[in-house]
Amino acid sequence: MEDKKIIYNELPVISFRWLRANHLSLVPIEGKGGADYSGEYVRSGMDSISEGLTGDDLKAYLLDYKGTNEEELGKVVNHPNVSDHIESGKDDSVRFSYFLNADIPYLYERNTIKVKKNEKLTVILEYGSDENAEEASVLNLIDIEEGGELNLIKINHLSFKTRHLDQRYAKVAEGGKFRYISVDLGGSETIVNYAADLNGDESEGHLKSIYIGDGDRTTDLFHIINHRGKMVNSDMELRGVLKDRSRKFFRGTLDFKKGSAGSEGSELETVMLLSPDVRSVAVPLLLCTEDDVIGNHAASAGQIDDEKLFYLMSRGFGMEESKRIIVESSFRPIIDSIPDEEIRNDVVKRVEEMMKKVD
Repeated sequence: MEDKKIIYNELPVISFRWLRANHLSLVPIEGKGGADYSGEYVRSGMDSISEGLTGDDLKAYLLDYKGTNEEELGKVVNHPNVSDHIESGKDDSVRFSYFLNADIPYLYERNTIKVKKNEKLTVILEYGSDENAEEASVLNLIDIEEGGELNLIKINHLSFKTRHLDQRYAKVAEGGKFRYISVDLGGSETIVNYAADLNGDESEGHLKSIYIGDGDRTTDLFHIINHRGKMVNSDMELRGVLKDRSRKFFRGTLDFKKGSAGSEGSELETVMLLSPDVRSVAVPLLLCTEDDVIGNHAASAGQIDDEKLFYLMSRGFGMEESKRIIVESSFRPIIDSIPDEEIRNDVVKRVEEMMKKVD
């Protein structure tokens, strides 16, 4: 009997069914949640971390967020094996680093993050595993108060046999800023669901993401930013590479709600296709019920520029090295925005390893 598949990351407005872009269908992993994560994972910022929230306090962060789907969201909400609450005002930076293996094959991580009025906080989340790990499922619920600023960096270096689910919801008050950097270079399937409500006037939401798909891996990226306050500013910038038989789906939505006059948003995805057997689907959406707004969206996919390749090879670089340089130069602006030299170097090294033996 064939395993039953469930729907992940369904679009808020459905397109034609034959496009096969409305959602992702996968067989869920029956994880063994409940047992505490037994490894050490806090690298810095201990004074900012306290026991995870429950009950009504948790509901105030979750609100109506739906996640990738009800089943996957419920696993992390109701049965986390790691749960922390992080607040600004104690440490400027918090860094978590998880590693999964045969002894710890599952991670169900639930964090609530609060940035208080006019304070700043940086949170770094790193994920790695060996080939015995099954699933790393993460939920971050974020509340940014008036004038607060959060820099959130996620680094996915999981093995290519570990499924990764990243569910993230943020609400941002007046003058607040949320900057999110996502680096997805691992995972058998990487499924990201990011939603933000820019509720306050002059609030901001910024997303930068890089990814590489190879082998038969799947990357599914769902991002929605709701503009609710006046003079809100947002942008999404995604850069990716696909090779071998990998597949990628990008569903990005900018929604300008009634009352968001003077707001501006943009979304851009650029992906390099290094094999004829890859599949790349992009659905950049603009939704609007307000007149005085500016929205831009674009998605492009294509092979590496022949002129750039010829130039580098004429300078003595081989084909493989030339392609690696072009890919790295595309990723560099986002990598360089990561505020930690060690992590930047690790990301560059991982990119170099993944770009070896490119046809």
